[in-house]
Amino acid sequence: MKMGPIRIGKAFAACISIAMFFHSRPIQGSQLGKIDMTFNKELEITSSLGQLGNQFYYPSVVDADSEGNIIIIEPTEARIQIFDARGLFVKSIGGKGQGPGEFETPILLSISKKREIYVGDIVRRTITIFSATGHFVKSIHIPSGMWMLKKFVVDSKENIICGFVPMGHQRYTVAKYDPSFGLLKTIAEFNEITSLLVFGGISFLPPRYSPSIIWDLDENDNLVICKNDVYELLLFDATSRLINRNKIDHASEAISRDERDSIIAEMGERARPYIDKISIPKVKPPIMDLVKWDKYLFVLRTTTGDQRSYDVLDEKLRAIGQIRIPFKLFKCRDDKAYSIEARINPETEELEDIRISRYGIMDNYSNREH
Repeated sequence: MKMGPIRIGKAFAACISIAMFFHSRPIQGSQLGKIDMTFNKELEITSSLGQLGNQFYYPSVVDADSEGNIIIIEPTEARIQIFDARGLFVKSIGGKGQGPGEFETPILLSISKKREIYVGDIVRRTITIFSATGHFVKSIHIPSGMWMLKKFVVDSKENIICGFVPMGHQRYTVAKYDPSFGLLKTIAEFNEITSLLVFGGISFLPPRYSPSIIWDLDENDNLVICKNDVYELLLFDATSRLINRNKIDHASEAISRDERDSIIAEMGERARPYIDKISIPKVKPPIMDLVKWDKYLFVLRTTTGDQRSYDVLDEKLRAIGQIRIPFKLFKCRDDKAYSIEARINPETEELEDIRISRYGIMDNYSNREH
């Protein structure tokens, strides 16, 4: 897919920030199993490709704080943008540089209970903290033994839960650190998948073919970890004690010869020196992502066109249904879901628009009397 320029009307180009409310037909979750959910688009933020200070280029992460303010990361611009709950632009923070509150490659984001914004920079190896209003607070250096930080989430006590690959080891570790990055507890360790080769901090195998460890933290500090190669889920409470586990039956999908050739082509020239060492798995990983919401866990299984298929699990990790929706869930908070959506021209395959969307979630099944 070519990443061409966004084409928008003159009225759009003159706007600083565009927020549109929709009263369109709600998106109904599929009626598989016990689940009956509706996703109603409430808000959409869109603008051209960053020509003005608040317009965004290719946002990669979206989150929201407890007041509904929306925060996005733009790695290519090394900046964070904040919008209020109405979708109006508030502030842009960061930018490329070595000074306080500046970044090289920010790609990780978490919002604390105090609405502080935590941003992970994998090149500078820092987690930088901003106040809820976007003012620089401090930067914390990532410990040297944490070779590759893949994800972190701040819990209600401002401890930092990290998922990473340690220096000199082929294992994925999930550990809890205090606010100053002192180790509190190693929660779980897993053998790193041998097919996921990494050279110089770059994963060459496309993520959709890379079995890995996927996890999320809910509002009560319960941690769910999925061993993606076998679709096994582990549930830890706020004290990091394992309280439940469940292995979900699933049908494996083989990676075809054409797909293997496509993987090699997609890796490109930078992987060519290692091409004889690359081990491509024979089957696709059973899940692609997971998002915790209230008493449910959304597990992304497949993506077909613009449709995403999610297994829905209950608080005991039991599969109770499935939903199919035309967008990816990035974050669910309170009764809202947040997504980054791209609009592609079907004829030219050029990217025409990027939108930050907020959906209201209606759990029709739980709201009915049983």
